[in-house]
Amino acid sequence: MDGKEIFLRGWAADVRDLSKIKFLLLRDSTGKVQTIALKGEVDDNLFKKIGKIHPESCVELEGKVVANKQAKQGFEVSISKCEVIADSDVPLPIDTSPKSQTNIDKRLDYRFLDLRRQETLAVFKIQSEITSAFREHFRNLGFIEIQTPSIIGSASEGGTELFPVKYFEKKAYLAQSPQLYKQMCAISIEKVFTICPVWRAEKHNTPRHLNESRQMDIEVAFADEFEIMKYME
Repeated sequence: MDGKEIFLRGWAADVRDLSKIKFLLLRDSTGKVQTIALKGEVDDNLFKKIGKIHPESCVELEGKVVANKQAKQGFEVSISKCEVIADSDVPLPIDTSPKSQTNIDKRLDYRFLDLRRQETLAVFKIQSEITSAFREHFRNLGFIEIQTPSIIGSASEGGTELFPVKYFEKKAYLAQSPQLYKQMCAISIEKVFTICPVWRAEKHNTPRHLNESRQMDIEVAFADEFEIMKYME
């Protein structure tokens, strides 16, 4: 793509002002790219504007791809146009850099910014890959995906506490398992799977315990324990 004119949108991960050169590190969900502006090669107003961009501002720009072995990706983008779509507040309430020392309570208060950290984004990418692989695997085996209700009238599994909710004038609960609905479907549809939220109203003193989680489940008719173990494996 060396020499190609491109258009980019993203967030300003970092801005460095080296007098005659300004570097703008642009980031989106796919990664980062280094963009540059050289004094004398761009309009003075544009040159000054780039130097005043605040970290995490939303930016769109046009420029030319230039091969550069010194750049981390092996290329950079020489800016010809740049606009700040939405300016960020300075200082930012939390540090979004990979070396952030911001404590978890503060990060959760500003979760929308914390999601921009590469480590946090990686969690969602991994989750997406896991659920995608789960779906693909069982669809290839002839399973049909079902969407089970999250509000139930009574317990579908024993041994766990339920979260009560008011359902109009009746008492209902958040589902602690899709088990009842999976079994109802399996006796007619034969092979089903679901990815759904489940809730367990159990008090705990461990960070490994979840009151709300996402569950990946299958149910299959006409199968013995050996076939089920193969599915699990």
